[in-house]
Amino acid sequence: MEDFFPFLQNPADTGFDSGTHLPQRRHAGVPMHSPSSQLPFKLSNEYINRALPQRLGPVLSTGPRMKDCLFCRIVSGEIPAKKVYEDEHTFAFEDINPQAPTHVLIVPKRHIRGLKEASSEDADAIGRCHLTAAHIARERSIEDGYRTVLNVGERAGQSVFHLHVHLIGGRNLHWPPG
Repeated sequence: MEDFFPFLQNPADTGFDSGTHLPQRRHAGVPMHSPSSQLPFKLSNEYINRALPQRLGPVLSTGPRMKDCLFCRIVSGEIPAKKVYEDEHTFAFEDINPQAPTHVLIVPKRHIRGLKEASSEDADAIGRCHLTAAHIARERSIEDGYRTVLNVGERAGQSVFHLHVHLIGGRNLHWPPG
């Protein structure tokens, strides 16, 4: 976790009160030194979308990126991530809560809120995300079985509203999923 959000501690230590959505008095917490899979808390959609931007403060928008979008800020380098691949159109990084030995998120560098908001002008960016996933799968020698997933909306598990493709592989994947 500290590799992905080095400044982040337990959300309870941020002073964010999810009941009122207002920042409360902040107090110092002890930095976490455990792997993300061992976290004693879950990063909720509410924390990612409301408290984290409040904690990070305002950032200037750079072209087609959104100043309050977590993934736009990762692409711009403002928030660190374990980068796997980057080209002029896409950015790929390790998921902080991997569901398989390979679990990489591939995002277009241009902000697209999600698949349901995408238009025909976004087809190239969406296609490039899938081609990047195939490239990473070849590099990791998981071509014998991997899955690409686009979660669309909160009910499907989308927690960050910047279109992203999950590349999941390196283990047997069962059908139907989740």
